[in-house]
Amino acid sequence: MTRKDNRGASLIMVVIAMAIVAVLAVTVLWMALINRQMKVTNKKNTDNFYSAEGVLDQICAGLQGEVSKAYKAGYSDVMQNYSTLSESRRQVKFNTTFKNSIQKSLSGDPKYYKVETLISYVDKKLTQEPKGEKGPYAEIKTTSHVDDNENHGELLVNENNLILKGIYVKYTDDKGYDSVIKTDISLNVPTMKFSASGAVPDLFAYSLIGNTGLEVDTNTEINGSVFAGNPYLTGLSDDDETSVTIPANKKLKVDKSSTFIASGDLNIGDAKANASSNSKFDVSKQCQLWAGNIYVKGANATLQGNTYVKDDLTLKCVNSDVTLGNDKKDTRYVGFGYGDTDAKDSSAIIINGKGSSLDMSNLDSLMVAGYAYVKTSSLQPISGENNQNITTGESISVKGNQIAYLVPAECIGTDGNGPDAKSLYNKNPLTYAEYKKIAKEKDESNSNEKKYTEINLNVVGSKLGWPLSKYMDDSDVNSCIRNVFVQSQTGSNDDGLVYYYVNLPADKAAKYYEDYYNTDKLGENKLTKYTNFYTKKIKVGNNPANIFTAGNYSIFDGTDDAKELSLHTVNKEGIYAQSASLSKTYDALNKKLVTEADRLQGVRDINPGRTNNYCLFDNLIDTSKDTATGMTKISKFLGIGNDKKEITAKVIDKYYKAVVVDNEKKSAYKYDSSEGDNVSLIIATGDVEVSGDFMGTIIAKGKITLQNGASKINNNSQDVFRALLMQKNGTSDDAMYLYNIFVDGKALLGDDAKDIDDLDYTKLITYQNWTKN
Repeated sequence: MTRKDNRGASLIMVVIAMAIVAVLAVTVLWMALINRQMKVTNKKNTDNFYSAEGVLDQICAGLQGEVSKAYKAGYSDVMQNYSTLSESRRQVKFNTTFKNSIQKSLSGDPKYYKVETLISYVDKKLTQEPKGEKGPYAEIKTTSHVDDNENHGELLVNENNLILKGIYVKYTDDKGYDSVIKTDISLNVPTMKFSASGAVPDLFAYSLIGNTGLEVDTNTEINGSVFAGNPYLTGLSDDDETSVTIPANKKLKVDKSSTFIASGDLNIGDAKANASSNSKFDVSKQCQLWAGNIYVKGANATLQGNTYVKDDLTLKCVNSDVTLGNDKKDTRYVGFGYGDTDAKDSSAIIINGKGSSLDMSNLDSLMVAGYAYVKTSSLQPISGENNQNITTGESISVKGNQIAYLVPAECIGTDGNGPDAKSLYNKNPLTYAEYKKIAKEKDESNSNEKKYTEINLNVVGSKLGWPLSKYMDDSDVNSCIRNVFVQSQTGSNDDGLVYYYVNLPADKAAKYYEDYYNTDKLGENKLTKYTNFYTKKIKVGNNPANIFTAGNYSIFDGTDDAKELSLHTVNKEGIYAQSASLSKTYDALNKKLVTEADRLQGVRDINPGRTNNYCLFDNLIDTSKDTATGMTKISKFLGIGNDKKEITAKVIDKYYKAVVVDNEKKSAYKYDSSEGDNVSLIIATGDVEVSGDFMGTIIAKGKITLQNGASKINNNSQDVFRALLMQKNGTSDDAMYLYNIFVDGKALLGDDAKDIDDLDYTKLITYQNWTKN
C-alpha cells in the first residue's frame, strides 16, 4: 500500500547534509594538510638555501684569506723596489704580485683554480659524504671545466680582477632536501696610493736623528739628512743648547744630503781663545743647513748650500775661516731671527776671533734680519751689580767695533750739564770707586742734588762728532745708557771697572754707528785698525741690491794694501716677512721634520710651562703609554722582559735588519762593524754610539756619537725602510708591524696604506651570474 505523506524525508535530508558537511570537513582538512606540507617543504628549501649560502660564505672567507696574503705580498714587493718605480708603475707592480699570489694559492696555474682548494675552505663535516643515504652534505664542483678535468675550474685573469667561473654548491640536509647555488666569484685588485702623506716627515731621507744631539769624534762623511736636537729643548737641561760638536782635529763632510738640522748650537772646533783647532765642517751645495747658532772656533767651515740661522754665525778663537756659497752663486745665507730686544732672537754675523776670514762673495743673496749684541751679561759682575747685553746697530760686526758704543769720555761725570762742562776723569772705563763718586756723590751746597752730571747729553764727543742729545733726551738716559761692571782680579769692588755703553734702540744704534764710523774714518781710523787686528777679510758679492740687513755691515780686505774698512748701511726690504715665514719652518722642522707649520697635527710638547719646548722623538715614535697596561708601543713590540728585538726583511736578493732597543737611562746601544752590513734601521730610546760604517737610519731619543771606525754614514733606499716597516714582531694574530710604533706609521707607507687586519676584504670579493635552484 502506497503512503501518501512525507514522513521519513527529514531523515534523508539530515543524512545528505551530514554527508556534505563531512565532505567539506575532509576537504578543509586535506587543504590544511597540503598547505602545511607545502610550508614544511618551503622551509626545508629555505633552510637548504641558507645552508648552501653558508657553504658559499665559507668559501668566500677562505678567499678573503688569500686576498689578505696577496695584499701583503703586493705591498711588500712594491716597498722593496720603491725607488726604482714611478707612482703608476708601483700600482702595476702591486697588481701583478697581487694576482700572482692568488693564482699560486688557487692552483699555481693562471688558467684555472682547483675545486679541492675551495673545498678546503669549508667545514670538513659538510664535505665528507654521509655514511647513510641522506645528508647533511655539501657538494662543491665546477661547471666550467678546463682541460676536461672536473677538478679544474676556469680562472679569468683580467687587469683589475680575477674571476673564478662556474662555482657550483649543492647542499642536502638530513631529510634529503637539497638546494643548489651557481655563481662566479670576482676577486678585485685594490687601488693603492704609495706616496707618503704630506702631513708626515720624509724619514726615508734621514741617516741620523739624534734627539739630544750629535757628536763627531772621528773624521766622517755623511750622505743623508741629519737632525741633531739638544738637551735644553728636550727638557733635559736648563741651559745646554749644544746640538752638534765637532772637536779639535776632526772633520765632518755632509755630502749627498738634502737637509742638516741643528736645533741649537753647531760647534765647529773647541780651541782656546789663542789657538786654532784644525776642525773642518764641509756642507755640499745641495744641502740645506738649519741651525740655532753656528760657532766656528779656530776651525774651517765651508757652507756651499742654502744656510738658515736663527741666531748668530760667530767666528771665535784664532784663524777661523768661513766660506758661504759656491761657484755657481745659486745659494743664499739667511739669518732669520728678527727680534730687536733680545740677543737670542736677533740674528747677526759676528767676528770675535783674531785672524778670522769670512767670504760671502759666492752667495746669490745675503739676508741678516737682526743685530749684533755686545754680550756682557755673561761677565762676572762686581758684587751687588748685574750686567745686561748691549744692542748695536750692526748686522755683521767685528769685535773691535764695540769701541764705537762706548760713551764718549767727555760726556761722563761732568761738572754741569752744559755743552762746555768738563769731565772729572775724562775716561771710559772708570774704576768702581770713581763710578760711585760721579754717580752718587751729593752736591755740598744742596744735598738733594748730585754733585756731577753722570751723563751729559750736550757735550760733543770728539770721536762721535755729535752730542748724545742727537740720539736721546734726558728721559731716555736710564734706558739708553748701560753700565757694564767687571770684577777685578783682586776681588776688591773698588778696583773693579765700570764701562759706560750707549744702548740705543736698534734703528738709532745703526745711525749712531754710522756717525761714529764717518768721524773715525777722518780721524784716528780706529775701526779699521781693530778690524785689521781681528780679521783677514770680510767679503760680499758684487751686487749690493741682493744684500738685506736690519743693521749696518762692513766689508774689509786685509790683503789689500789700503786695508780699508767700508761701511754699508741698512736695507730692510722684505726681511721681516721672510723671517717670520722661516721661523715657522724652522719650528716645524724641529718638532716633526716637516717644513710647514700647518702640518704639525698631533705634535706633543713636553714641559709645557717652557715656551717652544718639544721632543722630536715623541713626535716620530709613539711613546704614549697604554692606560690599561702602562706599556708604550715600543715595550709592546719588544715583549715583556725584552729590551731589544731584531726583525728582517728581504729586498730583492738581500736581507736587511731593523734593531729596536729600549735603553732609556741605560748605557748606549753600540753599533760596530761586527753587526754586519745588513743593519739598516736602529730605533733606540737612549744614546747610540757608532764605531763602524753604517747604511740606513738611526733614530735615537738620546745622543748619537760617531766614533773611530764610523768613516761613512749613508742612508739606505726607501725600498729597505718601507720593507722593514712592513715586518711583524711575531707570527701570532696580535703581532705588531714595525710601523705600529711610529706616530704616523701607516702614513709613512702611503696615503692609502692600511693595516691588513683593518682592511675590509669583503668589498674586494663580489658575485657574478648568481642563480639558485
